[in-house]
Amino acid sequence: MKKYKREIIETVVLIVIAVVGSYAIFIGIEIGLGTYPESPLRSVSSGSMRPTYNVGDLLVIQNVPSDKLQIGDVIVFEVSTRSYDIVHRIIEIQYRSQDGKLYFRTKGDNNQSPDYWRGIECWDGRIPQENVIGKVILSVPLIGYVSLAVSSEYGILVIGAVILLIILISIPFGETNTPEDEEKVTNNSDENN
Repeated sequence: MKKYKREIIETVVLIVIAVVGSYAIFIGIEIGLGTYPESPLRSVSSGSMRPTYNVGDLLVIQNVPSDKLQIGDVIVFEVSTRSYDIVHRIIEIQYRSQDGKLYFRTKGDNNQSPDYWRGIECWDGRIPQENVIGKVILSVPLIGYVSLAVSSEYGILVIGAVILLIILISIPFGETNTPEDEEKVTNNSDENN
């Protein structure tokens, strides 16, 4: 039984090392892409950017200075009237001398008309430069479904249940014989004969 306790402890230690190592690598990627403390990964959750990006695509974004953004770039941004980030293409850039900021008019590739954002920070339907989280630099098809599942109401519960089930299946119940135990039983039987 001591052997199994040691194996369980070793497995737990390896899981902790893997989790901490993964987290450290992820923080390094955030810093490298300039999005820290924001995640550089976003999942596409609507069809507004079809055919460029589809629901379930995973997007990698990079923080880019506002003055380096160009018409045609796909950006991820936030607006105070929405509880989620938006992924749309820049179709117009305008400088506003009153506050010295750049403002971006956006549009989803699959939408008929340009966006007209109504947040208090917006100007004439355009989003201000500080609302831009980053520019999309890479997309990976379908991988975003994992993130979408986790962020759903029951996603974390399902993942937790699967991990718990795997752990329970890997733990032996009852006492089992090790090869040394079987050898002792065999030797004792031979001595009795």
